[in-house]
Amino acid sequence: MPPVYFKHSYYVAFVVLLGTLSAIGPGKSNLPFALLGVLLIILSQLLYPTSTFTLLIKPRYNTFLFYAFPCFFLFLFLYSASFYLLGFSDISAAFDTSIFAISWFFYFLFFSSFDFTTLLKGFFIGIAPFLFFQLFLELPLFFISRSSLDLLRNFLGLRSTVSFALIGFFEEPSHLPALSILAILLAFFVICNSHLFPSFYLKISILAILLLSWQLGGMYIFAFVFPIFLLLLCLFLIYIFKSTIPTAFLLNLLYLIIFSVFLVFFSLGYLVQKFVYVFSISDHSTASRLLAFVSGVYDAFTTCPLGCISLYRLTRYESAIELLNFPFLDFSGLVDANFLYVDLLPGQYTPVYSLIGFLFSESGLFVTLFFIPLLLLGVKSLSFFLKLNLFQSSLFSSSFSYRFFSSLILVAPLCYFLIMILGYPRALPFAVLSFVITDKFFRIQPRLLSLK
Repeated sequence: MPPVYFKHSYYVAFVVLLGTLSAIGPGKSNLPFALLGVLLIILSQLLYPTSTFTLLIKPRYNTFLFYAFPCFFLFLFLYSASFYLLGFSDISAAFDTSIFAISWFFYFLFFSSFDFTTLLKGFFIGIAPFLFFQLFLELPLFFISRSSLDLLRNFLGLRSTVSFALIGFFEEPSHLPALSILAILLAFFVICNSHLFPSFYLKISILAILLLSWQLGGMYIFAFVFPIFLLLLCLFLIYIFKSTIPTAFLLNLLYLIIFSVFLVFFSLGYLVQKFVYVFSISDHSTASRLLAFVSGVYDAFTTCPLGCISLYRLTRYESAIELLNFPFLDFSGLVDANFLYVDLLPGQYTPVYSLIGFLFSESGLFVTLFFIPLLLLGVKSLSFFLKLNLFQSSLFSSSFSYRFFSSLILVAPLCYFLIMILGYPRALPFAVLSFVITDKFFRIQPRLLSLK
């Protein structure tokens, strides 16, 4: 018997829309508005049930990942909540960790209750207002009057923009890739399979690529441009080794080169500066994010093997000092860069600049409950991506271009893992959505990728 999913993509759209609005309003940015949407939908369906509502918990409906990820975040919630209730940790920090954990628990539970197509449709409906804001307000004001754009952003409770990027409702360019990477990857899938979707989704997909692919921030380069480039290089080298390079691959590579030259021609100095910043510690943002990751992993294997709930934000100075005494690697350059740019102080409350570092420090070696499933999903996705684009068979009879762009969604786990190493706003649901969509892609790909 096939699984019975939610059939209304507007459920997904509502949660995604709230996710794009998480930085709007006074006070703290990146609030878990999407969690409120999930809870509201679940509560409304419990009070007024419909025949389309069900949360899938039966093994035959979901893979191992459906259980592994939610179990970790449920554990993290109970772990941090117990520290909070027993008074063993900083109250506000433990509460923040608890909210983050329960948010991701419900995100996994909620998105896993939809099929691939419903998730995809709901995602594009949900980001449509974000794209329309960029197209009809942000883009014109960006070129006509930056001061008017800043006034509009301040009215919405957002910071003034200081970059060359269109960042919509986000606070800074480093937050935008959390949405833009998934939007671009899914947009390519919709364009390749436009015969399966109404024209609205095709138009939104094209708009997403046009507006979001020009975001040239450091996080976008590190988490999206760089891994895509490495995958293309890997495919190219394997084809050379096999002495069979598909013409479609060469054409796609040529298009990519032309597009890259076009970008470089208009923004050479800016791009060179960004690449230097991303892959060095000469920029305060890169230095602080890299230290947040390294020190968090160091905590899990030294001072916090069982987790140090609520202490991550308060102990970056102490962890940085301990890294100076690490016997196997020299971290002095990284630590010195942080003291130069960030001015760390003992007991200073610092933001979470690395989600992976945060999880390692807060949950200790229990993080393997999250890390191993993520690693398995990433390896499975990348290996299948390479398999689809390297071998011809009756099962995979579609053209190379169709297979390549349709299967780009398989790169999502790698991209979001890289984002989480050097950042990721924890309240946003898009990383969870990317993992669930990728996992569900394996169920529909044989049928789709054999169509052409």
